Amino acid sequence: MSNVLKLSKAPKGVKFGVYEDFESKAEVEKRLKQEEEERKKIEEERLAREQRERELKETYEKGFEAGYSAAIKDMQKEFEKELALRAEQFSKIIEQLSLQINELDNSFDKVISEVSIYFAEKILRREIDRSSPIIENLKAAIRKVLGANEIIVKINPNDYELLSGKVPVVFQGDEFGKIRFEPDSRIEKGGVLLQSDIGNVDAKIETQIEELKKAFERYKEND
Repeated sequence: MSNVLKLSKAPKGVKFGVYEDFESKAEVEKRLKQEEEERKKIEEERLAREQRERELKETYEKGFEAGYSAAIKDMQKEFEKELALRAEQFSKIIEQLSLQINELDNSFDKVISEVSIYFAEKILRREIDRSSPIIENLKAAIRKVLGANEIIVKINPNDYELLSGKVPVVFQGDEFGKIRFEPDSRIEKGGVLLQSDIGNVDAKIETQIEELKKAFERYKEND
């Protein structure tokens, strides 16, 4: 016997039909339109976001470049300022060194001059001790008071003894009313101090050395 229940006739009041599980065309179009609008909205938001990101990046890069350029300019100004300061300091150092070198040169020249004069004086005095130049100095001094009537000649005691008996030879050809020699221990050997009625003559050795020193200094100043 079959287990299939067969209805030969539908129950009264019951309707049988086929129901489609699909959206209507209007609904589909509406849904598609909404999806399209949503997609466009999302795309617009994405493009807007990308635009904002590009603008932000450009702004950052411009700001970075501007800041970098400003920093470079500031650094350049500071460097130039520091360089000028260092150059000024270096110039002052060179100037000071130049002054010190000039002072050293002057000091060196002064030392050389003093040493040269010192040794020259030593040599001169040694030669005077060996052979007194009293006769030459006396003749030179006497020529400066030609015409005097009274002359006092002061010389070193050693030269006074040396000239004993030689006075007529020393003054040969000169005319003087009166000449008197006096020994004076304050006068170095070879020196003469002459006093007359028309003037005095200082021909002492130390005086002549001082004159040589002054002449040497004048020569250095004009050199």
